[in-house]
Amino acid sequence: MNLFPACAKLPHAGRLKIFSVNPNLLSSVHIAVPKRKRKSRTNPSRLLLLLASCALALAGVVRAEQLPVRTYATADGLAHDQVDKIVQDSRGFIWFCTFDGLSRFDGYRFTNYGVKDGLPRASVNEMLEARDGVYWVATNGGGVSRFDPAWDARRVAEARASGGADAGDGRVFKTYNVGEEAQSNIVETIFEDRAGNVWAGTQGGLFRLAGGREGGTFERVLLNIPNRAERAVEAVSMVEDAEGSVWVGTNRGVVRILPGGATIHQAVQTSQGTDYVWSFLLDRQGRLWVGHQSGLLVVNPEPVARLAGVADAPLWRTVANQPSSEDGRVLLPVAAGEARWYTTADGMGGNNVQAIRQLADGRVWVGTRGGGVSVFDGERFRTYAAAHGLVARVVALTEDRDGNVWVGTQGSGALKVTRGGFISYTEAEGLGAGEVISIFEGPEGRLCVVTAKWTVNWFDGERFKQVRLNLPKRIIESSSGRWQIIRDHAGEWWVATGEGLYRFPAVARLEDLATVTPVAYTTRDGLADDNISRLYEDSRGDVWIGSYNPPVTLTKWERASRTFRRFTEADGMPPFNWANVFGEDAAGQLWIGLHNGGLARARGGRIEVFDEGDKVPGGFGQGLYRDKHGRLWVATSRGGVRLDAPSDEHPRVVPLAEPGKLASDNLRCFVEDAFGRLYVGTSRGVDRLDFETGRVKRFTTADGLVKSEVLVSFRDGAGALWFGTREGLSRLIPAPEGGQTQTPPPVLIGGLRVGGVAQPVSNLGEREVPELTLGS
Repeated sequence: MNLFPACAKLPHAGRLKIFSVNPNLLSSVHIAVPKRKRKSRTNPSRLLLLLASCALALAGVVRAEQLPVRTYATADGLAHDQVDKIVQDSRGFIWFCTFDGLSRFDGYRFTNYGVKDGLPRASVNEMLEARDGVYWVATNGGGVSRFDPAWDARRVAEARASGGADAGDGRVFKTYNVGEEAQSNIVETIFEDRAGNVWAGTQGGLFRLAGGREGGTFERVLLNIPNRAERAVEAVSMVEDAEGSVWVGTNRGVVRILPGGATIHQAVQTSQGTDYVWSFLLDRQGRLWVGHQSGLLVVNPEPVARLAGVADAPLWRTVANQPSSEDGRVLLPVAAGEARWYTTADGMGGNNVQAIRQLADGRVWVGTRGGGVSVFDGERFRTYAAAHGLVARVVALTEDRDGNVWVGTQGSGALKVTRGGFISYTEAEGLGAGEVISIFEGPEGRLCVVTAKWTVNWFDGERFKQVRLNLPKRIIESSSGRWQIIRDHAGEWWVATGEGLYRFPAVARLEDLATVTPVAYTTRDGLADDNISRLYEDSRGDVWIGSYNPPVTLTKWERASRTFRRFTEADGMPPFNWANVFGEDAAGQLWIGLHNGGLARARGGRIEVFDEGDKVPGGFGQGLYRDKHGRLWVATSRGGVRLDAPSDEHPRVVPLAEPGKLASDNLRCFVEDAFGRLYVGTSRGVDRLDFETGRVKRFTTADGLVKSEVLVSFRDGAGALWFGTREGLSRLIPAPEGGQTQTPPPVLIGGLRVGGVAQPVSNLGEREVPELTLGS
């Protein structure tokens, strides 16, 4: 990839910092060049809301899973942990309006702007990028500030052309007083309509700057709320509908300003003397979602033609919500002028609705102060809060160009919910404690997960339920054994313990495993040893049993004779090695990854061993996987290989990847998705190998993986991939490569030094530096 097309005009490069603007990607290159010769809000009720701790209300359908969430806070460079608004601009930067400054994120680091940069107040409530590329910033007490990137670029170019390293005092924002009163310069929201007018909603009423002109003046717009002085109205949210009406959310309900300028006011629901409308969303069907301090109102607006010239016309008529069906489905308004009201009784996480956002996939995310995020999927609300990686106090939502959702919180920083990331499950979602031992599909295709202390967990689609098998108490309380459990093709359950092998009958309900009586097998019945470590059923229905204690460590239970057969050194089994993992090739030959290094194959009643001399890496054998082409993949603690035609007498051994290409050489497991890509579980996350393109994509805890060290993996019948770790389980739903492609990031020059001396560069970066002239 050529990172320098924009630098073609540089005869001699300065020390450049070049970065890509993308929330997920960053390219950074430095070029060395020889030295030349030679906020506190004033509204008391809102201040109390800021300081109060809100209890988490989990009404309705609460999702039992942890979202793929990454948190950004002041420790990461964010200006403040209270984030009131989040905006992505046309360049790809993510902007955060915080209580102590404006932060710009380029995918790698934050750049913060405050009073030193020309903002009249550090506390910023909202910002917008206008159609002409100018940025407008709503400050908490200093009016509106304006930043023009084109002006900034000209200023910097002139400074460089003059040979100076200084481009001024660093103040890049120009400030506008909105009104004469102090409260009219506490700007809650900033908005641009289709005509290019810039609107400022303040704690002292509504104002408009015609055409967004640089030298213009904000003029008051009358809201005409009955019995309320204009300067006593707080305008806190705005949106424009398809007919050109501007809807204004205030502390006294909603005002609709019709295209001709006429206004219609309607109260929403007065609560404790206020009627705050914090947020709006106009969805793709033209419905207006109204975020209120007491719930969520969804309105199908009346056409302007029905309202024009009608005095005191109602903006909507509220209809009674039909009782939700047993599965939690809710109805939205369909008729013009109809509105429905939604609260925690309808599945919302909280009633104080601060932010609403419709994503590209059509779902509507609703952020509440006290109840986390509720997601409406077209039928029902599902709530995500603290237990799912989010927080209770959500005040801002946006979706970036790559489909990630950014969440602004009231004191917990900014959260990024990664698109296509992992959904995770731990004890909070009902999963048994400890490491995940194995994953498979049990009765009726239900996902089953074995965790520590011989616990079988099954997934009901929302949560995990668990049962501990009916083993003797002394075994359950013992630390010996690897807690291995398999379910054979007949539905019987085989359990490895430190005191032998237990066989449970098939059960109609998994809960019955806690009460049914098993059959026990020990060395008296033919086992090589009672300390069982591994179990595996082959395609013939025989069960292979690995044990710890040499010299005999391998036993096979033969289904046909219902007897045990031991494999000794005379059969080719190494006397001081034992089975760590089993697998089978397409010809039905059993393969064994050995604990002390090496790979064994059971063929013709004998055991053959392949070692480093056969190009099989040493180290613990940890994973075996047969792909759809019949190739066998081998994972060890010192790397991995692929066996082509493993049923041949001398299989071809191919290295898994070039040295250093994977996150770690400590490989644990493999699984393949429906698109033919191989996922490798390692001690440092999951690597996805795309053999058509040669690309490797790395997944880590930043993508929602519950822990970095992946122990086991599994693909279920629906195509979802599951990865087990020492502290929980993560699920990934793969998408085709085209569906996951991220927007190519623009590459910009963000810093320049010549001989160690900083040169001026535009605040938002530059594609080229044509004015720079260097001596020899």
